[in-house]
Amino acid sequence: MVSESDKTPSFNQRLSAYSLITFFYFISFCPVFVQKVIAKLVAVLSWYLIRSRRKITLKNFELCFEQLSTTEQIRLAKHCFYKNILGYFQTASSWCRPVSRFRNTLTTQGLEHLTEAIKSPKGTLIVGGHFTILDMAGALLSLLTPYHSVYRHHNNPLLNQFMIRSRLRFIKSCIDRKDIKTMIRTLKKGDVMWYAPDQDYGRKHSIFIDFFNHPAATITATSRLAKLGQANVLFMSYFEVSHKKYELRFFKPENFPSGDDYKDAQIYNQWLSDEIKQYPTQYLWLHKRFKTRPIGEKSLY
Repeated sequence: MVSESDKTPSFNQRLSAYSLITFFYFISFCPVFVQKVIAKLVAVLSWYLIRSRRKITLKNFELCFEQLSTTEQIRLAKHCFYKNILGYFQTASSWCRPVSRFRNTLTTQGLEHLTEAIKSPKGTLIVGGHFTILDMAGALLSLLTPYHSVYRHHNNPLLNQFMIRSRLRFIKSCIDRKDIKTMIRTLKKGDVMWYAPDQDYGRKHSIFIDFFNHPAATITATSRLAKLGQANVLFMSYFEVSHKKYELRFFKPENFPSGDDYKDAQIYNQWLSDEIKQYPTQYLWLHKRFKTRPIGEKSLY
């Protein structure tokens, strides 16, 4: 059976992959202030040209920040476009430049929780979220501990190879998000593994848990992975806190997993929403987080 990564890419896939890879190398060598200027220009164009993403982002801010005026919601949504595009440029930097050059940009909170966890003979499951500096945070985490990362396979085989090869420069391995057996083995070995379970994966593998006071399809795999892998669990958020300064924040949830998947998912969603509120535009609001609805409810988008 031929795997997705072994399939011969089409002409369009080759063109898009080589174009993106070339741009990633170009932008990664630009000074940070130049990256930010370009990101602002691209964000303005995207805001007006990509109507579907604009509509989704505005709806997410309307749902999750109801206390704000419409004017303020629009302002945040526009800034969110900018932070997400800048996040892609920061991904380029983390994939194409030496990780050591970012050491002086790193600050932490709760590092003692990570230190304590990796001293334990148990494995450690680090649970994150889709904040805008996701891949930069991955590079920065590698400066603190070796770890494995769970990833989603890219539909373009060339881009998938580029993504994996780039990440393997600073992590131990990339584990497909469907490969549960490898995840469990990794944790049982006593290794550190990071994944972000905060996207909408549909009704089949999810339960509905409030997220910003709205039911959101939330997977329960975190609790099962921690239990089957006999692992410590840490939550980790990550933000650009100032110009060229990034912060990784570690939090140790009490009694997690508790044995109650619903309660554990509530704890995660509450922690995630509390973190997002501190930097509301540094999250992936461009995607349909509330796409799957409870039976009988209309689509929010």
